[in-house]
Amino acid sequence: MKINLLAPTELALKWHTLEPLVKKAVFHGEHETDTVVYLNRALNYQAQIWEITDNEGQTKGVVVTQFLNYSNYQTLHLVALAGTDLDKWVHLYYEIERFANNNKCTAVESWGRKGWSKYLPKVLPGFYESYVVMRKNLKHEDPEHKT
Repeated sequence: MKINLLAPTELALKWHTLEPLVKKAVFHGEHETDTVVYLNRALNYQAQIWEITDNEGQTKGVVVTQFLNYSNYQTLHLVALAGTDLDKWVHLYYEIERFANNNKCTAVESWGRKGWSKYLPKVLPGFYESYVVMRKNLKHEDPEHKT
């Protein structure tokens, strides 16, 4: 198994294979954005898309990352991760961590489903749950209707 950070030209050629995997990851979120936005960001160097392939070159997974710039530091955010046989390639994460270090990030962050907080520390020591993101969706009301 290997991981490859795709350059925009490679990404454009492989998007038809990767997009369904990114869509799968987006489906499990809050639908803040869609796959076209991730593609556009990666093509414009505002995000990164990593392809995981087996020894025969078959796509097994995809990881979407992007830098988050806080006032005092920069982190690399694991935006989306999807694929098959995760246990066989999760160790490739360390290539992403090396990329983060090379880009002067102070941390790698991931926001996701509760299951990740149980899984990640087991397979990638050092990850911990620092806080939980809670959300309440508001009902959209007709602006003409006043209560």
